[in-house]
Amino acid sequence: MRFPGRAFRLLSFPVVTLALSILLLAQSTFVRAQSLAPEIVTQLGHANGVFAVAFSPDGRTVLTGGGDATARLWDAATGREMRQFIGHVGWVNSVAFSPDGRTVLTGGNDNTARIWDIMSGRELRQFTGHSDAVHSVAFSPDGRAVLTGSGDKTARLWHAESGRELRQFKGHTDEISSVAFSPDGLSLLTSSSDKTVRIWDVASGRELRKLRGPTSLVQSATFSPDGRTVLAGDSDNLARLWDVSSGREVRRFFKADNNEVFSVAFSPDGRTVLTGNKDNTARLWDASGGRIIREFPVTDVRAVAFSPDGKTVLTGGLDNVARLWDVASGRELHRLTGRSKAVQSVAFSPDGRTFLTGGGDKTARLWEVTSGRQLRQFKGHTADIQVGGVCTGRPIHADGST
Repeated sequence: MRFPGRAFRLLSFPVVTLALSILLLAQSTFVRAQSLAPEIVTQLGHANGVFAVAFSPDGRTVLTGGGDATARLWDAATGREMRQFIGHVGWVNSVAFSPDGRTVLTGGNDNTARIWDIMSGRELRQFTGHSDAVHSVAFSPDGRAVLTGSGDKTARLWHAESGRELRQFKGHTDEISSVAFSPDGLSLLTSSSDKTVRIWDVASGRELRKLRGPTSLVQSATFSPDGRTVLAGDSDNLARLWDVSSGREVRRFFKADNNEVFSVAFSPDGRTVLTGNKDNTARLWDASGGRIIREFPVTDVRAVAFSPDGKTVLTGGLDNVARLWDVASGRELHRLTGRSKAVQSVAFSPDGRTFLTGGGDKTARLWEVTSGRQLRQFKGHTADIQVGGVCTGRPIHADGST
C-alpha cells in the first residue's frame, strides 16, 4: 500500500503545485451515462485535487479529502455525495474512519486534526498543538486514541473523546510523512524524510527501535499482519524486512536489475510480500526466504495491493492501466483501462468485491472484481487522486491507511 497525507509528495510523489483554493459549497450534480453498458455514475464534488480516499469499515461509503479544504462522504453504491465536513483551512491531507464507522478523522495543512460525526457532519473534536501541517492520521485499533504525524518532525497521541494530548514522539530530524498503529495497538510506526523508520511504545512514548538501512527516501512502510515485522520500500532499489523486537534487518528483497521500490504490501497471512518497482515489474516474494515466487509485468509500477483473501493482487502503473492478477498462476484476470494518465494508487474494499483506483486523470473509480467492469466514477477534481487502502497495520494509506 501507499501512504496518503502529504500534499506535496503524494504516494507516487508527484510535485503538486496547486494554490490553496477558496472553499466552494456548490451543489453537486450527477451525470448518468445511458447506454447498453452498465450505468456509470459521475459525481462532481471537490473543487480542487483529492489527496486522500478511504473505504468505511463496512465498505458502503467512501471518504475523500481534498484541496478545497473539505472532506466528503459518498455512497459507494450510487455515487451520491452524502455529507461535507467543513472547517479546515487549507488542504485536507489525510482521512480515516473510526473502527466502528461512526466518526471520521481528518488531518490538514492548517496544523490540526479533527473528528467529525458521520450522521450530522458536525465537528466533534479538534486536535491542536502541531506547528506544521498534519500529513498522516490514524485511529487506534480500539478507537480510543488518535495518532497524528506532522511536518514539525513529531508524532502525537491524543485522547479521541476529550481531545487531550497524551504523548509526543520526538526523535526524527525531518518531517514525518506517515504513521501507523501495530495491529495490537501497543506500538506505532513512523516514517520520515530523515531516511528512518521508527517504532515507538504507545504507553510510554519511548522509542523502541530505529530501523536503519535506507540511504534514501523511504517510499512505503507497513506492519506485518501479526505486528512482528515491518516492511519498507525505498529509493535504494530494494525492500527491507525488519524484526520489530530486535530492530534487526532480517531480509532484503532485491534483484540485480531492480529499480526504485514505490509500493509494498504484505499478504493477509504475512507469508508473502508484494513489491512495486520502477523496472516495470511487480514481484511476489517469499517473506521467510526472500525468494521470488512470481513476477507481474506492469509499466513503472506505482501501487500494489492484496485482496482481503490473498488470492488476487492489484497493480497500477504509468501505462494508465490497473491490472488484477491471480496469485496462484500469475495470470492476468482483468485489464482495467479508460484512464488518460497513470494509475498511482489502488485499494480493495473490506469485503474484497470491489476496488478503487486513483490517478493523474483526477478521478477515482470503483470497479467490480469478478467482472472487471467499472461501477462508479468520482470525478471533478483538478489534481492527482491517491487512494487509501485497507490493510492490517494501516498507516492509512491508507494507508491506507492509507
